[in-house]
Amino acid sequence: MPARKLSAPLRVTERVDYAVKSVLFLHLSGSEFVTVEQIAQHYEISPKMLSGVLRSLRAAGVVESRSGWHGGFRLSSPADEIVLTTVIGAMTDDDERDHEASGGTAGSSPGEATDQVSSFWHSLDRQIQSSLMSFTVADLASR
Repeated sequence: MPARKLSAPLRVTERVDYAVKSVLFLHLSGSEFVTVEQIAQHYEISPKMLSGVLRSLRAAGVVESRSGWHGGFRLSSPADEIVLTTVIGAMTDDDERDHEASGGTAGSSPGEATDQVSSFWHSLDRQIQSSLMSFTVADLASR
């Protein structure tokens, strides 16, 4: 019997990755305002994309910003109060967030099989969301 191949890790969008990295960096920077350039340079990521990510995080209330010579971004709340679902949700369009299970049942028709797969993905999504609801930026920093 051949060895089982390990499955690929869960994939996330570049924007979600940038958002999580940004809030972690801001947490580790304390209460100082940090520029887009500082974060982008640290992670070697696109400042242009990062600017959009930080604007979305600001609109979601995760970060606050200040313009000017000593401006930049910082967390708007303590890291132990910011759950990762808020960070991830700030990067996701409303039409991409569908958390309702389809409730399909096993059957032999292609439509029923599609319902079963859809139901599986929705169930998995609910489990992941539930786990992320209890995981904060402070938890991420402690790992």
